[in-house]
Amino acid sequence: MRRRIWFALTAMFAALAISAAGTRFAPRLFPPGELEALARLCTATGDFYVSQCGVVIEGDWDECGEFDSRGMAPASKSEHWGWIDRQGRYSIPCEWEAVTRFDGRDMAAVKRSGKWGWIDRQGRLALPLVWDDAIPFDAENMAAVRRGGRWGWIDRSGEPVIPFEWTESRPFDDAGRARVTSAGGEASLIDRKGNVAAPMPWDEILPADDAGMKAVLKGDRWGWVDRAGVVLIEPRYRFVGDFHDGLARVQDGDAWGYVDRCGRLVVQPDWEWAQDFDSAGLARVLRDGRWGWIDRSGELVIPCRWKTACDFDAAGMARVVEEGLHGWIDRHGVIAISCRWHDARDFDSGGMARVYRDGAWGWIDRAGRERIACNYLASGDFSAQGAASVRLDARTLAFLDRTGRIIRRFNSFLPGQPENPSPSGLCLMGARAAKDLPVMNALPDDWYLHRDSKHPLSDSVARFSPELGAPLRSAPPFDSLSLLVAPDGRVVWRSDFHYFRFLLLPSSAFFTFLAALCFWRFRVVRRRAATDSAPPIP
Repeated sequence: MRRRIWFALTAMFAALAISAAGTRFAPRLFPPGELEALARLCTATGDFYVSQCGVVIEGDWDECGEFDSRGMAPASKSEHWGWIDRQGRYSIPCEWEAVTRFDGRDMAAVKRSGKWGWIDRQGRLALPLVWDDAIPFDAENMAAVRRGGRWGWIDRSGEPVIPFEWTESRPFDDAGRARVTSAGGEASLIDRKGNVAAPMPWDEILPADDAGMKAVLKGDRWGWVDRAGVVLIEPRYRFVGDFHDGLARVQDGDAWGYVDRCGRLVVQPDWEWAQDFDSAGLARVLRDGRWGWIDRSGELVIPCRWKTACDFDAAGMARVVEEGLHGWIDRHGVIAISCRWHDARDFDSGGMARVYRDGAWGWIDRAGRERIACNYLASGDFSAQGAASVRLDARTLAFLDRTGRIIRRFNSFLPGQPENPSPSGLCLMGARAAKDLPVMNALPDDWYLHRDSKHPLSDSVARFSPELGAPLRSAPPFDSLSLLVAPDGRVVWRSDFHYFRFLLLPSSAFFTFLAALCFWRFRVVRRRAATDSAPPIP
């Protein structure tokens, strides 16, 4: 009897040891789905690519970039970079300290031992590693490189086209000019032949707008110049915005106003803050801590009465807050939807807005009617496909359509703000088993509480881009459950990660020891039984 007990214990501990040693926490497909985007899921065990046919590409890299049109993506392992193909194989070994993407001529800048050079797609050196710093080749096949503390430009053969005589440099703009600084500290603009096109008296210059005007900084004041560098508006403002329909907001002292392209103050700086004019010619302004709207002449057309206000949408409605309650007004300042919601979001393209009242979320239309009753502890926005995620209770997450019909529900999710599907119709949601963590209440500000501090749930959420080969990072907690869910509720991809995996190797060793101990005891008991059953020696 004792032999059977020890044999059973040996078998049990051996099975536990094998199970612990063989347990893998790799992702599993439930089932393969037709994904519209190629996305990277960076988890605690490495990066994973999910292809269009739903096949998971697993690798041992620490970080990855996007796949390009030739099917190569940069990947990092042990702080060195290389490239992988769509099968996850290394096409170029990880031997570079830093890399850039391959350009249109199939050349990428790489760095090793502190020096920069260029390689081709086979990993062969196209240009030697001789430069201290480098900027990738531009459309005109010129690259800025630094050597011996001086910047210059080279062509794709590595030959200098602009001498190395500048202490600082910036890329060429659309007009074919680059800002450089000489050894004496003088800033200039040079053309692609290295000739000084104009002096550079500005500390900062921004790209030109559609009318050819560039905002420039001199000291701590902003102004504008044209493409040739001619001053159009003298630098005198602490801050300037972009021109919209011929007017730009400016900060003169502590007040805000508006100037036209000739520099005339069209709206005097009488406002504590100002926003850009919209397509209807209205701009949101702040006075005495209250928001209102002015027209292009500076006349106050909607009084400053709102503690919080948003810009008007395409339908001419703006969300406002009065005494802590949210509502909407039209362009005449008339209340279109009364302020009766404790929280709200702007109207989406489908004409529905999320609203929060009495501890629950719902949706209304532009007439203020409840299209979906406020019954949900948390909610996300509707996707382009018409699906939104909601939390029904402390443990249940669901997807619903614009009519309020529940498409699919899931149980045992950590309370928090559910994320809506991405424009491609798929999303990755980070969630944790509620049985392992205390149940928490939803917060109306789209955050969830954990370990006495606020953490946005979006930190563990990766969205899929509609463009092929545009991966997004996701770093869910190691004790989390990650799901890839379609708008119809199908689980396309799932990966389990739990802190017990860190105990697997010691557990396997411990169970192996117990199995060996039990097996030794089993042999001892068997020998004793054999000795006791042997006939006595005469």
